[in-house]
Amino acid sequence: MISWYSKDLSRLLVAASLVMAGTLSWAETLAEEAKGAGVVETLKSTASDPIGIEGLPGLIGSFVVAASCADAFSVVSDIEKYPERVEKVKEVVVLKRESKGLVVRYTEGAMGISSTTTMRWTFEGAPSYSVSSIVIGEGESPSYTMLRFEKTADPGFCRINATVFADVSWLPRFAVSWVMDATRDELASAYRTMIAAGLSETK
Repeated sequence: MISWYSKDLSRLLVAASLVMAGTLSWAETLAEEAKGAGVVETLKSTASDPIGIEGLPGLIGSFVVAASCADAFSVVSDIEKYPERVEKVKEVVVLKRESKGLVVRYTEGAMGISSTTTMRWTFEGAPSYSVSSIVIGEGESPSYTMLRFEKTADPGFCRINATVFADVSWLPRFAVSWVMDATRDELASAYRTMIAAGLSETK
């Protein structure tokens, strides 16, 4: 955890120094960040994490998207549109609508492997935008995702800070490393693609 924050702070200090020196503007710096993979590291869950289980594999990441936090949140929180915007999401069926979220039956799959779980999604709007999900179905493989949308120095960009934990013990052993590596490598690009697709529909 400390190493991730240290790297993130170092990156911000370098960017700030370039801006202060007049070499780059904040918009130019953030535009470059919005093309990169961001900072993503692996970790294990603890009993005090919201998922409440110790030892699950997970990721913590931070990346920039070329959209305001309000727009990015609007797209990411539109869970019912995921099957249209995210290739691996096959079906989302709303089971219950709550004041700040949804309970859904959520089916996703790739490479011939699919899973269906009952998930509670929770949304927190302005000013502290966040989207979280947790599996609540009895006997289902636990997973938890938290996305926090952080404003940047330029309102046209947003930093997304992500935490993901998932039980992948149900996967064939040969697939576990592949899934974790793919998730780490594609974390930023997956959300950028989703957000771009969602925003293009409103134009």
